[in-house]
Amino acid sequence: MTGIERRQLLHGAGAGAALAITSGFFTAKARGRTNSNLPVLGWVNVRDYGAAGNGSTDDTAAINAAINAATGVASPAANTRFPAAGVFLPAGIYKVTSDLLIRSVEGFALAGAGAELAILLASGRDFKTAVLNIDGSAKSSFQGFSIIGDGTEGSGDKALPNAINLTWTTAARRSTTANFFGDIFIRSLKFACGMRMGAPSGTARQVDGTTISDVIVSGAGSADYGYTTLY
Repeated sequence: MTGIERRQLLHGAGAGAALAITSGFFTAKARGRTNSNLPVLGWVNVRDYGAAGNGSTDDTAAINAAINAATGVASPAANTRFPAAGVFLPAGIYKVTSDLLIRSVEGFALAGAGAELAILLASGRDFKTAVLNIDGSAKSSFQGFSIIGDGTEGSGDKALPNAINLTWTTAARRSTTANFFGDIFIRSLKFACGMRMGAPSGTARQVDGTTISDVIVSGAGSADYGYTTLY
């Protein structure tokens, strides 16, 4: 079964059937590990930082806490941070209400149980830049999750700016290069841009060498403002 066929099956089958499908490397890791203190050797499990993954609890702080645990507390403006572990999203629906931020990292990994198995559910109008905002990242990977909206994320001049934003601002020491995105599905989301990659407007900061494989953005954006308003 191809990646696209697998996602079509999961999308049409409903959440219960989706959670029952266990093919794939990260899906196998998800089974029986959502409440462990050491979920996967070398991985930080967002459930261990309080994420519920039930679609109604706000999991923003818990996921950001897991990201911070992996990247450390060194100032991102002054340091390139080498993560001690990757961040793992077991199967579930994770409600997020503001930006998930990954900044000034090298070799970071965010991996879900699979697109349509691990879902980031954007809710509300408190997003500043993106559901997943990556600012200063080299040789990192992001894979195995979906980003969808619950209908409250706004439209017009109140729309969510981006589903994913890959950039390099002065808040990050590390430049952005050689990142990988794979097995990601962006759908049913009100956005200005599904996946934005580039330096802040008016700058020539490095954002290059990105590899994208099996990433699907469906639907159309509903914003009516320019990207320059983001920076």
